[in-house]
Amino acid sequence: MFTGGPGAGKSRAAQAVTRIYKELGILPFGHLDEVAAADLAGATARETARVVSQELCRAGGVLMITEAHIWSGLPDRGQRVLRHLYAELTDYRLSHHPPADDQRPGQHL
Repeated sequence: MFTGGPGAGKSRAAQAVTRIYKELGILPFGHLDEVAAADLAGATARETARVVSQELCRAGGVLMITEAHIWSGLPDRGQRVLRHLYAELTDYRLSHHPPADDQRPGQHL
């Protein structure tokens, strides 16, 4: 997560991380996809889940969410987006990197 005001270099840092991940073989592609936070917050929980899933699948690499601070001003919708992002990323992590016998879901892997 990169934070900072305009011109702080967040986009440039995200581009560098994307390039490094590709060079290390972590990502098959070296592209950075960008989406505005407002575009992830659907009118309903079902729409939010669909949009979040769609954007994560479309990205296929590093997804940069711009203006995420707006979610604090959208308590219900912002929380829905965060819940769906967390669920999608957790499902992905567990399906690609199952926990060892001594680890349980929810622990830091």
